[in-house]
Amino acid sequence: MNKINEGVPLDMAADAASDPRLLAGQLGREIASPLASALDRVITLTTTGKIRRTSLSALRDEIEQALRAGTAAQELCQLMHQSARQRPDRIDLGAALRQTLVQMRGPHAADEVRVLGSLAAPLATTDPTLAGRLMTAVAQWALYRGSSAAQWTVEAGRLQTEARITCVVRLRSDERGDDGRTTMDWRLVETLSEALGTRLLRRDDAGLASLVIEFPRTAAQHAIEGMLVEELDPDEAAALYAKTVAGTSLLIVAGRQETREIVQQAVKPLGLISDFARSVEEARDFCDSGLPHAIVYEPTVRGVPFEPLRIKLMAQAPSIAMVEIHDEERNENILNEIRPRPRAKRKSLMQDLPPLLMNELTRSLQP
Repeated sequence: MNKINEGVPLDMAADAASDPRLLAGQLGREIASPLASALDRVITLTTTGKIRRTSLSALRDEIEQALRAGTAAQELCQLMHQSARQRPDRIDLGAALRQTLVQMRGPHAADEVRVLGSLAAPLATTDPTLAGRLMTAVAQWALYRGSSAAQWTVEAGRLQTEARITCVVRLRSDERGDDGRTTMDWRLVETLSEALGTRLLRRDDAGLASLVIEFPRTAAQHAIEGMLVEELDPDEAAALYAKTVAGTSLLIVAGRQETREIVQQAVKPLGLISDFARSVEEARDFCDSGLPHAIVYEPTVRGVPFEPLRIKLMAQAPSIAMVEIHDEERNENILNEIRPRPRAKRKSLMQDLPPLLMNELTRSLQP
């Protein structure tokens, strides 16, 4: 039977998670049960002087289980009694999630994350510290409540006005049913989600739990004063965004004429004023005479790396919008970037570049 949090208002879930009596009762059960079993094993060890390897491993697991419950309860109390001051910033959800998994389970855990869309998406506007705590809580819940490795997906909408993380995990048999929604670690996930302002959806079906965390704010969402983009259909939103960036200047830095023409064609609906540079030296001369609002560039132009000029320009004008033309065979260090630079795939510039460039421009043009 399917169960989904969409049928339960978030404030009701939060009330249940913050009831001191319910929390105290649940905490008592989650600590007492494993510690009672662990005590039995210790008594056996002290009376016989022997313990099997499997029993020793179980003893460690039971102590860790009680410790996790106590730690989750402590964090819940902090969240309920301390109003944390949030400092929203732009973070790459895919890179942040990878880092969380790597810290928990090692470098190969990052391979489990699939990012749908362009490499620079999705960029959520949220508090990085609290978002990291939420990702860690979800990852720990999936690790200890699941019977197999979780599957992770990160994606954004067409105009990057919404961003979501999806976690799918097969639950252990003893974690299925309503009791699996009252554990301390799950209540911690709910409370962190509410504190961060994300929408939390969970569906359980035949032992398979699908969890979705929707981040309601992205870098592009509030670009149009007095109107939320999600209230519009995609075509209307695209038209409004185009109006906000129309007439801004764009420098296209690419060695091949074919690439320059593709970029110009891709951004044509945005109404930008485009100029071209066929080399890094030409780009430097152009910027010396006046900085453009945005730059779309190849990482290497006719054998010369663009990176030194990029660093110089970002130091000179941090708000300048820059998008790199990404070759998929060049993946060095991309997965390790916490806040990676915006990139559009070369083979799909027509699809990836317009929304990505709009996102960067609307951010940079904000007062």
